[in-house]
Amino acid sequence: MRQLKIMLMIACCLLISVAFAYDHAQWSRNNVNSVDIIDHGMWSDFLTRYATEDDVSHDVQVHYGSVRPIDYKRLNYYIEFLQKQRLYDLNQNEQKAFWINLYNALTVQLILDHYPCHTVRDINISPQQFKRGPWGAKLVEVEHVPLSLDDISYILRATYHDNRILYALNNGSRGAPRLAPYSYEGRKLDEQLDVAADYFVNGRGVKFDSHGVIISQMYYWYPEEFNGTDVGILEHLALFAKKPLRDKLKVYRSHLAYTYDWSLNGE
Repeated sequence: MRQLKIMLMIACCLLISVAFAYDHAQWSRNNVNSVDIIDHGMWSDFLTRYATEDDVSHDVQVHYGSVRPIDYKRLNYYIEFLQKQRLYDLNQNEQKAFWINLYNALTVQLILDHYPCHTVRDINISPQQFKRGPWGAKLVEVEHVPLSLDDISYILRATYHDNRILYALNNGSRGAPRLAPYSYEGRKLDEQLDVAADYFVNGRGVKFDSHGVIISQMYYWYPEEFNGTDVGILEHLALFAKKPLRDKLKVYRSHLAYTYDWSLNGE
């Protein structure tokens, strides 16, 4: 009985922590008239040096094992720099770019801290029992609120209601949307998100075989982003798919199969 009470107390504490992080009213504050721009140059420099894009597939490989100590320090400084920003003084696009770059930079930092590893799921630092991976661990503070990668992802989706954001977030696996080899910038964010969706949908995100369509498990994890239905997913995919894939998706109304590659997106 005592053990049960302790477990319930821990569960309640975790729920309170999550609820605080997911205060939509708090995170939706912005300055629509703001022209302030966050300089993501440090992150861009890191990606230029260590993220290599394939000219044909547009997949990106991250050279974790080649990162120099000085560049690792600069990455840490960049993440510290982001935590000092006044988020509410920014317009929405600058905020979205802030969150996306923070998520991706944190993921790279985590992998470097635990490198070498075969998969990011082996970084078991989440506090929740039975939860594998690093996504539940509080890693940074934004506006004095401790946040995890899961928190950042949820804030992005719940606040801005733009399902293209899923294509900008990279969790360190080959199955995820690629880590863009550049930083996201508020002034050109719409174009960058369209490119991210294009590369994923027309790359490893969707495949047809003799049994039907196979799509990334990412779509299974976030059904609410696609009207909660298989048809909603297919209609969304058709928006970004190129011919002949687009034509197949428009008429396909059968079973969806899912796949995902959790191996590390680099070496």
